[in-house]
Amino acid sequence: MRRVCLAGMLVAAAAVRAHPQQVFQSASASASASASAGSTPLTRIHAPSTAALQELLAIASSHEFDSRLDVWAAHAASHSLDIAASPDSLNTYLASVTAHLPSINLTTTTLHSDIHPLIHQQREQRQQLAQSLDQREQPEYGETWHERYHSYQDIQDYLHHIASTNPNHAQLVNLGTTYENRSLTAIKLGHFSPESPESQKPGVLIIANQHAREWISAASALHLIHQILADELGEDDDPDAPFAASRKRKGKGKGKGKKKGAHGKAWAGTRDLLSTFDITILPLANPDGYAYSWTSDRMWRKNRQPIPAAPEGCVGIDLNSNWDAHFQPWPVERACSEAFPGTEAFEAKESAAIARFIAGEGNRVHSVVDLHSYGQLCEF
Repeated sequence: MRRVCLAGMLVAAAAVRAHPQQVFQSASASASASASAGSTPLTRIHAPSTAALQELLAIASSHEFDSRLDVWAAHAASHSLDIAASPDSLNTYLASVTAHLPSINLTTTTLHSDIHPLIHQQREQRQQLAQSLDQREQPEYGETWHERYHSYQDIQDYLHHIASTNPNHAQLVNLGTTYENRSLTAIKLGHFSPESPESQKPGVLIIANQHAREWISAASALHLIHQILADELGEDDDPDAPFAASRKRKGKGKGKGKKKGAHGKAWAGTRDLLSTFDITILPLANPDGYAYSWTSDRMWRKNRQPIPAAPEGCVGIDLNSNWDAHFQPWPVERACSEAFPGTEAFEAKESAAIARFIAGEGNRVHSVVDLHSYGQLCEF
């Protein structure tokens, strides 16, 4: 499924506050470090042209390397490729590239010498935070709730709370269940009433976290829910109030009611938006993979669905590649790859459930926005 830009409007709103500490800090482009045994460096490979970059991607996604290299992003503007891999695997890959393209001129930059200490540091921080939050009797779902990452169950509780306390503006939507029986829970935002609970307005669907490890995409979707309702319902001076406004508004009660952001620029509120559209937001499109990335493997990307006849220990489908759009099946022998798209479109329970929801809405879904992280791409 391709990511769609909705005039930058909704995604930008989510980014205002949804900024929990990322695992990976930015590094100098000239940084270099020697990789120690057992480490997994993050390396940027610079190619001389777009054509050369495509060759690098083709080799990286070949059967020889697709389960040995973790390709994070391909940067078209700079003709570069970011890869996390052991030093041995990376050196073998570079040797293969040189063998296939003897005249190619490549340079490499070590963005980080080893990603594992950063993962360990984040895990410790989450454990410490969880211990302090356990002492609270009732979660506080205000602005500060969005300053940290949350578990699958915390997110479920949040979505149910939003729907139960704001019935005129939020409805729970269960799109289906995963292989491990977790719910694909979404929130539909709009203007609802007991007299007409079924809206006929055009719809926008926003999904996040197709790739389990991209926690910031789910956090952005959750904050987008908060931001839309905060603007719809008004502001509160208490940052832990459920919908304290994310932006300090200036000139309140003056002029013609235009709202001003933190930088003094007028910005359009969402009241007209919800009067025109119903916005359905699915923060966790891959809850099984997300839960697994919390408990077992922080860098897990796929869902957790077993693949019939796959090599032992190889599970999961890359949801982002399992849609019936330019779908290219892979043989089951390649199921160990993090990019395994499945053997047929909509084989994954999650992508099939989302597709059923879209089909069930008929022609009411006018836009689908798919939130990801790291790649800095806006695709359609």
